Amino acid sequence: MSATREVADVMHSDASTAASVPAEAQGSAPTCEGCAKPFLRKRLWQRFCSTTCRNEWHRKDRMGPTDRIAELERRVKTLEEQVELVRGHLVV
Repeated sequence: MSATREVADVMHSDASTAASVPAEAQGSAPTCEGCAKPFLRKRLWQRFCSTTCRNEWHRKDRMGPTDRIAELERRVKTLEEQVELVRGHLVV
């Protein structure tokens, strides 16, 4: 086999390997489309970090404006409760 052919084979194998390596292995973790947090993929095509994030993302597509307002109000209430819990644990 000629040296040129060997170099071409190595270059081809490196290019095809790099394309099939997940983003995590190349140094950058993908971001979940549901919660926007970085995560490690189990599959190359995985877009969400968990089933919960995937389901919530798809549910948001079906929500109308009033459903979205109710969801935001529920989240605000939950955050306010968490803030009160943290304030209770703080020593001034």
